[in-house]
Amino acid sequence: MRFYLTKRESTHQSIKRIFTGLIKENISLLNNHSEEVDKSIHDCRKNFKKLRAVLRLVRSDLSPHFYKTHNIHFRNLSRKIAGLRDSFVIIEVLENLLKSNNQKVDEFENLINSLREEYFQTKNRILFEENQPQSVITSLNLSLDEFENLPKIEERFAALGNGIKTIYSKGKYFLELTYSDPTSEVFHEWRKNVKYLWHLLQIIQPVNYQVIKRMTIDFKKLSDFIGDEHDLHELQLLLINRNVTNESLFRMINKKQFELRSDAWKLGEKLYEKDADEFTAKLENYYKKWKEK
Repeated sequence: MRFYLTKRESTHQSIKRIFTGLIKENISLLNNHSEEVDKSIHDCRKNFKKLRAVLRLVRSDLSPHFYKTHNIHFRNLSRKIAGLRDSFVIIEVLENLLKSNNQKVDEFENLINSLREEYFQTKNRILFEENQPQSVITSLNLSLDEFENLPKIEERFAALGNGIKTIYSKGKYFLELTYSDPTSEVFHEWRKNVKYLWHLLQIIQPVNYQVIKRMTIDFKKLSDFIGDEHDLHELQLLLINRNVTNESLFRMINKKQFELRSDAWKLGEKLYEKDADEFTAKLENYYKKWKEK
């Protein structure tokens, strides 16, 4: 679907189309009973993050109740199916780490087989025993009716700019916090705001395609750096909980985490160089010129 503004629509029409399009797409994804269910679940969760990003984009034109209710609702629906994707990803993270360090996967065969078994158990529980996809579909159909009657989004940049400014400010705050409190939890908070901003820039990309396209690529790259670091943190916790004591494996994790954090800091300083007012003002200028054409 078109995850961006168009000139032939009002801002309200574009935002409503994006909301309802993402909801319909998730209903379709969760109705997918093919062997590619893992990809469908992954795409569905990505759409939930986009939905929550769009809520943040137009938050200033929504009532506090509408924003809070739907933000929490989409978060909780995503959590219902999160276990399947999480258990799948952790296996990929471990295997990729071993391969990138030229380590034989066979040495960790028992651990990987155990993780795969847990993945299949999780898959069976979520898809069949609890039938969570159907539960989510039912809730999404109700949400669709509400977003078909979306509260009015005004035809002015502030309707979008207020949300962009807030998310940019939060991202800049957490970037600075990672230096004094470099925990995976703080990095994860930073990543959430980086990812929200990436999605917000995708939506307004048409106002200056070439410039904002470059920005979306860079913010996606930054999100990936921090996301990969967080995945390694989750792997580390899993190994500790399973009493795995392979020092070589933990050294590999720590080394890769250090590299990813260094990459994230370097790129983050570049992307968050401006203050929030200057960053938003530049986008507002693009928006006004686009509207005048």
